[in-house]
Amino acid sequence: DVTAIAFHPNKKVIATGELGPNPLICLWDALTMIETVPVKSKLKKGIQSISFSPSGNVFVAVAIDVDHSIGIFDTNTGKQLHILKGDAAVITDIEMRTDDEFATAGIKHFKLWNMVNGGPPTSKRGAFGTGEN
Repeated sequence: DVTAIAFHPNKKVIATGELGPNPLICLWDALTMIETVPVKSKLKKGIQSISFSPSGNVFVAVAIDVDHSIGIFDTNTGKQLHILKGDAAVITDIEMRTDDEFATAGIKHFKLWNMVNGGPPTSKRGAFGTGEN
């Protein structure tokens, strides 16, 4: 079952993620619908959401596992650049802002992530209930 989908900014590539103990992430040619780049992922249990960076050089995916793990991938090679624990709280969405920044959201969860110089991501958690309404 395909559980996540994202269009590359050039609209010529589609990423899909599936459900399963060792879920596949596939990059497809949007015209021929042929898989183009094998993605080497260590994410488990299923893929909840996928997002490409605005340049299309990088994409991120969040898993359905207990840690809601996040994988960061090179679009051209399919290589997983980083894998990290997302949160114990359910993460339902992930969205890239730049090649180095992305956000995750979910049930009582909101974090902004930053990869300084391509290094391992660090995050800041949203402080719910601290704003003025």
